[in-house]
Formats: sequence, structure tokens, C-alpha cells
Amino acid sequence: MLSEVFQGPEMGEFIIIRDTACYSGRRLLKYYINSALKREESVHVLGFDVPEHELRAKLDSNHLHLLHFHNAHIDPLGWTKQSSFTVKHFSATEITRRLQETQDAKASILVIDSLSWVLRHHDTVTVCQELQKLRKGLSSKQHTSILIPVLLF
Repeated sequence: MLSEVFQGPEMGEFIIIRDTACYSGRRLLKYYINSALKREESVHVLGFDVPEHELRAKLDSNHLHLLHFHNAHIDPLGWTKQSSFTVKHFSATEITRRLQETQDAKASILVIDSLSWVLRHHDTVTVCQELQKLRKGLSSKQHTSILIPVLLF
């Protein structure tokens, strides 16, 4: 099953990497991102958990032009107005707009790294509704899948 996931997910598919305090899913996430980049898919990362340079480390440098990092790590709540993406921007409309800014690949992967920040500041039902809207909207327009690493304690 894992090899099928790395070959490319179905259009509109959700892939959730379950992470725990004891077992990090970061290496699996990076492997998945690298696989998508090598397939020449555009990868958009809504980055809350790690800085961009840490995510880019050890990724295939020949395909990094396909990686689009929407930085929420330095200011996830938007207090200092330094982040290009914040928890407040988490909506299907805003995320779709950001994905459509770059049409440089045959398919797109959206990585939400991670939902922990979003879930701390939005109602769980609202987050689920936005993800469903996002999934429906993206799958009808282009080949896009959504990868969500989730940290569970």
C-alpha cells in the first residue's frame, strides 16, 4: 500500500501521516514530497511546524523549483505580520487561490504541515468542512491531492 501512495495518489485523495511524540513522521513526509517532486508534481506546503530551510534540507535540488512553501512557521497567528500564511488564512478559498498562483506542473500536492496549529485556533467541525470544500474544489479543477501530517500525543 505504501508503494502505491508514493507512486502518486488518486485525484482529491487525503493522505494522513499519523505522527506521535515517540515516532516522527517527518522522514516519511519528506520522502513523499521528494517522490512527488521527482514525478514533476507541484508541491505546496502550508508550513506551520518547521522552517522552510529545514523542510528543504535533503530534498532533490533538481526539482526544488516545484516546491512552494507558504510560510506560517515564523508567525502562525499573524501578530507581527511576517508570515505569508497564517491560521486566519485557513480556508478553502484562500488555499485554492494560493494553489492557482502556480500552474507549473502536471499535478499538485498540498501538504498541510501540520493541522495542530489550525485545530488549536479553529473549531474542529469548521476545519473538517474547509478540508472537504478544498477536496471537492481541487479535484474538480486539477489533479490535486492533500497530505496532512498529524501529530498525536
